[in-house]
Amino acid sequence: MRAAAETRRFARSLCAEVMRDVRGGVAPRRVERRNELRFGRRPVSGRLRALRGRLRRAGGGVATARSTIRDLGRYAHGWTLYADDRSRRVYLRLLAHRILGPRWAPLPLDAAAYWAAYDRACREQPADAARHGGGGFDVPTYDLRPFGFDVTARIRAGGLLAYCLLGQYELHRPGVDIAVEDGDVVIDGGAAWGDTALLFAERAGASGHVVSVDPSEDGRAVFEENMALNPALATRIELVESALLDVSGRRLAIERRGPASRVVEADPGGSLVESITIDDLADARGLPRVDFVKLDVEGSELAVLRGAARTLAAFRPKLAISAYHRPRDIADLAAYLRSLGLGYRLYLEHFTDHTEETVLFAIPGRTGGPPEARRRRRD
Repeated sequence: MRAAAETRRFARSLCAEVMRDVRGGVAPRRVERRNELRFGRRPVSGRLRALRGRLRRAGGGVATARSTIRDLGRYAHGWTLYADDRSRRVYLRLLAHRILGPRWAPLPLDAAAYWAAYDRACREQPADAARHGGGGFDVPTYDLRPFGFDVTARIRAGGLLAYCLLGQYELHRPGVDIAVEDGDVVIDGGAAWGDTALLFAERAGASGHVVSVDPSEDGRAVFEENMALNPALATRIELVESALLDVSGRRLAIERRGPASRVVEADPGGSLVESITIDDLADARGLPRVDFVKLDVEGSELAVLRGAARTLAAFRPKLAISAYHRPRDIADLAAYLRSLGLGYRLYLEHFTDHTEETVLFAIPGRTGGPPEARRRRRD
């Protein structure tokens, strides 16, 4: 009975969110430009291919809407786990978007600020020609000092928008600050080209340390070049060429997609990589603590968190976890973190006008955690 009442209350809130979007009308500019920074402007010759893509997405949209409605009970419980009204509103908006699509339920929530940042990222001029970064992506070099980072990096314009302008792995709300701080030990899960590693290392300062974990060979040359462009920061960064998972020692194949590469069951004909858990990684590297964990591991986020239970219990790190690779991640990741009983407060934010880049943030409660985890050791 209680679960049914919870679902009914959630359904009423979701309907109100849906109706708010329907009454608000459409925003064509959001829909038309939704993939420009990710894939560039479509040439005229590519319009037929783009039309086929739209038809394919329309079919997928119907399936997504049906599965979202089917799993409403699971989403109802996940909605209750977030700590503030904004997170719950983001949660509702994401589900409304899945049901109605981008025209009737556009993203993101704060459109004016988003498009101002989007336009600035589009205007920024790279410092040199792009180089291939795997997965069909070319990666130019940008001076990031105008964005507040003393960094020169090979990074795409979409990265400028996400990491430098929108702060995709930071959350700042009244009474809540989740970000890399001076002296932090950071685990950067899904390091790809090393752009996020450099930004974390710059924020962590000379006494900080970043352990970047990524199994893919596609972006390795770009990662190494980024380290060479920033030798002072590179001394604070180490790369672990493994796949984060919930068990160590598994031999897995890499499905090569550039920065979106992921691990799959071993293919005897392909290159293999070994898995490692965050718990075993922390032990193997002799980490004195872990202060911040970022995960963008293409759908393995829940498994990686399961392999980090001991580290989470010991150190209560701040978390920034991608929650969009699997439809139910916004509910399932929150449910798992709550099940650990570690006093984490959970928040949700979305950083694009399309379905990618939803991030679940977590921070331990003000009074939670062992004394050694609550103290800020900044030797």
